[in-house]
Amino acid sequence: MSGEKYAKLHYTTHLLLSHKIYIHILTILNVQKMRKLPILLLVLLAASFITVAHPVSAEIFLDQPNSIYNLGDDITLSATVDVISDGYFNMDLLCENGKVTITHDILTSTIIRKTFTLSSIFINDLKGQCFVSASYNGFNSQSQAFTISDRVDAYAELDKKELNPSEAVDLRIDATKANGKPLQGFASISFGEAGVSLTVPVVNGIAEYNFSLPSDIAAGTYSIKIEVYEKDKQGNIINKANLENNIAIKQEARAIEISIADQEAKTGEDYKFKIIVYDQTNQTMSTQVAYSLYDGEDAQIVDRVVNSNEEIAINIPLNESPGYRTIIGKIGDFSSKRYFYIPEVEKISFEVINSTLKITNVGNVPYRKNLEIGIGANKKVIDLKLAVGQSMAYNLQAPDGNYEVAVTDGIETFSSNIALTGNAVRVVDVSQGASVFNRYSLVWLFIIGVFGLFIYGVSKGLGKQRFMAYMPNLSRIFRRDKYGNTSSQAPAVSTIKSSDIVMGRITPTQAEHSLVIKGNKEQCAIVAVKIKNKFKVERSDYYKQVIDSINSEIVSHKGTFYAAEDYIMGILAPIATKTFKNEINAVKIAQSINSILNLHNTKFKDKIEFGIGVNSGDLVVEIDKQSKKMKFTSIGNTVTLAKKIAESASNSALLSQPLFRKVSTTVKAKKSVRGDLDVYEVTSIVDRDDNARFLSDFKARNEY
Repeated sequence: MSGEKYAKLHYTTHLLLSHKIYIHILTILNVQKMRKLPILLLVLLAASFITVAHPVSAEIFLDQPNSIYNLGDDITLSATVDVISDGYFNMDLLCENGKVTITHDILTSTIIRKTFTLSSIFINDLKGQCFVSASYNGFNSQSQAFTISDRVDAYAELDKKELNPSEAVDLRIDATKANGKPLQGFASISFGEAGVSLTVPVVNGIAEYNFSLPSDIAAGTYSIKIEVYEKDKQGNIINKANLENNIAIKQEARAIEISIADQEAKTGEDYKFKIIVYDQTNQTMSTQVAYSLYDGEDAQIVDRVVNSNEEIAINIPLNESPGYRTIIGKIGDFSSKRYFYIPEVEKISFEVINSTLKITNVGNVPYRKNLEIGIGANKKVIDLKLAVGQSMAYNLQAPDGNYEVAVTDGIETFSSNIALTGNAVRVVDVSQGASVFNRYSLVWLFIIGVFGLFIYGVSKGLGKQRFMAYMPNLSRIFRRDKYGNTSSQAPAVSTIKSSDIVMGRITPTQAEHSLVIKGNKEQCAIVAVKIKNKFKVERSDYYKQVIDSINSEIVSHKGTFYAAEDYIMGILAPIATKTFKNEINAVKIAQSINSILNLHNTKFKDKIEFGIGVNSGDLVVEIDKQSKKMKFTSIGNTVTLAKKIAESASNSALLSQPLFRKVSTTVKAKKSVRGDLDVYEVTSIVDRDDNARFLSDFKARNEY
């Protein structure tokens, strides 16, 4: 039953009750026969007054609102009164921070319904705990408490917490209002260091955004500030949330540098350097970095992982071979290369044991100097020749007594007071202290044996000439090597073959880089050919043919060749070429190889990128009879310089300055500078040998 019907029914019942009372009063009057008429009239008037003044009670019933609303929500408030009467019906919204009237009206219905938006237009700035109060004709009613809020529950999530510069990051924002409904609004994102300042829409409570970091953003922790909000129809922000997310930017290596204190290392000491790594803002960073150390032939010596910016010490032994060393530092895709030089050190040490003077070569090159040994006032000069690490001993003799012994080579000096004995002042080589027969007992036995065979052969009619064909070369028995040692090896007579006879005349075609201890130090010419795109062209059918042609060109001039990574090296050593004038042949080989490669590039689609460098310098070489290869050890920068020139050349052949000085009378060349190198490009070669032969033949033909 509606409130209006209820009110009418109540009013009707009240009238009927009043009428019954009135009829009852009339019945009483009849009974009493009108004896008390004035009193009855008063009673009737009082009853009529009561009926007119208070026809019905005016109770108010309020519908209960939701527990929470967000600003901008529509709210509907309903109330019911049991009877309509004169007067105003009032409904107010009361909150912690104020009050606003919702309606003030004369009722035409017992049901009141009011719908409005929780915006500043209707409720001003009311928020917090609120309730609705209604009043009508002196009666009041109040709703249960509810909340009006501008709160938004939001959070932002990054797909990564640590990023590198230039890296992309995904940002997702989820936003729900306090009333449990998804936000329909906007998100303002601010990340000033990354150049990000923009607003994105929030649809159904979700916003997504992807951005990339600048390549030069500094390492550190940054804050991304986000404001999520909703606006009303007038454009005013009504619900919002502020977020702040931290993001860490890592240091990223962008460059690497090798810092050296000196270009030249000192043997017997530590060579120190640092590897410095720079980040995206060109600031130094501490990280792990790998470095490798290579010798002059690009053979790896050391391969380690170290910390950047820390001092690294490499021990350089006293007898370390001279020449260039290469340090290569690497981190990621970045690398750096530096060279340092180990100079030639000619150095000896002295040691006295009783009356014996021991002299040892502690340098890194063969020692060849005159040494002055003084015993008291007596001086003796000896010609000293020592290989690296080799020692010689001398017995010091003098009439009994103590003597001041002084030894010097002009640089190194040694002195000591020594007790000596002997008949005279002498310096005796210990190796020569025995008799000739004792020192060469095996040789003498061999000679006696050979002589015996000779007598036997003659007696048997073998003949002198046939016998001499089997005789070994005795001069080789007594031949001294370059350090003064006598060879005691000789072939056995009974096993001589023709192949053994030519073994000493091997002409090697291949070379092998190794540590040569007792070889010969010779002035050699080097031709270095660098195939710069070897990885690309080495699988082709024609590549092997081209390499074979290059090797054949080297061998045709009695040179030896060997391959090292993307280099083909041609070495012209006097021990193999039987001449000391190898530089001009090296230039001719380089020109021929240049022609071979350029001719190939004109015929084939896949071009070979190359560079040729020619240099001259010292190598320690020997011929290995077993492998029939020439073994060599580089001294100084002989091989390294040839490689560096080849690396700087672009499809051409270039000469080093040391080599050009030796061939400048025969070779005409144009000078140029490549980095820190002075190089020469050949323009023409004047073959004086051919001209000399022509003049000789011409003179012979016209001689009278």
